[in-house]
Parts: sequence; structure tokens; C-alpha cells
Amino acid sequence: SSPSSQMHCPSRQHFVFLSKARLHDTHDSTVMRGQLSSLMIRMTRNFHCASASFLQLWLNKHASKMNFKHVVMEQDEVEAHIKKNVRRAPVAACILIKNRINMDGAVLTCRRRGALVLLDCIDSSECFPGRGQESVILDVDGLLTQTEEHTRWL
Repeated sequence: SSPSSQMHCPSRQHFVFLSKARLHDTHDSTVMRGQLSSLMIRMTRNFHCASASFLQLWLNKHASKMNFKHVVMEQDEVEAHIKKNVRRAPVAACILIKNRINMDGAVLTCRRRGALVLLDCIDSSECFPGRGQESVILDVDGLLTQTEEHTRWL
């Protein structure tokens, strides 16, 4: 882009997109959404002063619930990702793509860094009322929806 189209950015913000999929399932739609969203932010960073990264977390198929060991391992993985990818910008938000369940380590790390935790509700069953997931929705700072109708419904 030309120098005149670039914005002076005294302070940048960074967004971390996080998804969780079954081990070796690189074709999961959460992977596509995380990679595409972070790529679009990076490609247009000169226009909005933001940067982004994506981290794929793997769902432990042998654990139906996260235990303390899994939470600590996930915290370490997210912290290492942030240290590697976030240089001069604070983490503004961590966006959990479609899934909040079993992401306690990621949420703790993001909160410790002062970031908002947002749940991407687009085609996520966790975000449909009456599905017994109200505690999951209440545990995040905000919900991202695709349409105004979906927003009203929530």
C-alpha cells in the first residue's frame, strides 16, 4: 500500500483467535475461521492499527473434563504463543471460536494479561438458549454473533 494510505499507530492492539479441535483434525471449521480471521486482520493492519494471531489447541480425546494438569499445560501453550506472536501490542481480546468448554487454561491466561474473552457464537450450539450452556456464556466478557436476529435471540 502507498505511504499515504497507512495510518500512524502509536499503540496497537492484538487479537488472539483460539480454537479447539480433535487431535490432527486440521480441516475443522474452527481452524478455517481462526486462520482466516487472523489473516485478514494482519493483511489490513495498516488501516486499523491491530494485529492478530491464531492458535489451534487440541482436544484431549481421553479426557471428558479438563483436569488441573490439562489447564496448566494449556496455560503454558497459550502463554508461549502470546510471547512468540505478540511483540509491541497488548492482547486486547482472546476470541474463542465456537467453543468455551474445556478452554479454562486459555481463559485464565488471557484474563491474566488483561484481555477480554469473547465467544464466537456463529454456528455454536453453546450459544443457543435452553441448551444448558448458560454458565459457559456467563463466563465470557462478550458474544460475537453473525446477525442482529441472533443477537436479539441471545
